[in-house]
Amino acid sequence: MLGVMYGHVVDALFGGLQHVSIWVHSFVRIYDLPFFMIISGFLLRKSCERHGSIFVVINRIGMLGVPIVFWTLIRGHINIFGWMYYFLWAILLSGSICCFVRLISCKLKSEIKVVVEITCLLGFVVLFNYINFPWNMFYLFPYFAIGYYLKNCKFDCPKLLLSAIVMIFVAGLCFWSSAYTPWRLGVNAWTNGISWLSLYRFLLGLLGIVVMNKLFVALKNSLAGSPIFPYIVKGGEESMGLYVLHAILVSALLKKLCKVFWDSCGRISNVNFEYFIAYVIAPIITCLFFITILRSIKLIKQASWLRWTLGIKFVRG
Repeated sequence: MLGVMYGHVVDALFGGLQHVSIWVHSFVRIYDLPFFMIISGFLLRKSCERHGSIFVVINRIGMLGVPIVFWTLIRGHINIFGWMYYFLWAILLSGSICCFVRLISCKLKSEIKVVVEITCLLGFVVLFNYINFPWNMFYLFPYFAIGYYLKNCKFDCPKLLLSAIVMIFVAGLCFWSSAYTPWRLGVNAWTNGISWLSLYRFLLGLLGIVVMNKLFVALKNSLAGSPIFPYIVKGGEESMGLYVLHAILVSALLKKLCKVFWDSCGRISNVNFEYFIAYVIAPIITCLFFITILRSIKLIKQASWLRWTLGIKFVRG
């Protein structure tokens, strides 16, 4: 979540205006939202196995749909299906599709059930690549579907295979350009059909997820017992709240303030100065927002009349 926030802080500090390409930002964009989608797919299947598909869909509407609508309206937007929380819409729709497929295949024999499920999900993958559907579903849904079939999110593999994955990932990065990311084109970057670029971007995202997961695990283990470790754990637990609130504080408020500042003071066209903003100022502000939002989430959840704004379970079980 820190990586997602960092990217949005960089964009906000420049007021949404064109700026020098920030390599760290481009790198994070390769795997960040795909990683979220895989984890979400994995957790959805676990919930379905425990509670059933209908139960899960109803509660996901409460846990995702309610915050989307509330905070979009708070922001002053009438179009609740717009860009502001498109990623949460993508998770909600992806989960609903998987639950629907699970429901229609539940009466089938086990050996046929898997074939029907995979065929249906692949059909949706192809469909999203050939129809203009919002929220970049053509890009995000395949990762969710993969996560749905994972037994765990440890990505365990032999050391030799892991070494090969790292080398292929590094080689793939050599040909990567920030222009290839869908987010450079907006929240609806659909192009008609699957291209070599689509496959390259998708495979690089998968490799990045495996590599970065190993890195994150090693970093987590090395930081265990440190003062910042509780914040890291809490950040993982409150990722949805962080995403919802940072969209207002960072992508809206900070971005508008910075745009007013640059418009009034004039833009400083200096590459080194832009690098200083991206690599020094942005990380500091990201950490401050991260801690502030986590504390805000705690206060919101302590107030019974407010906690529903970050999600509500319609059905208990």
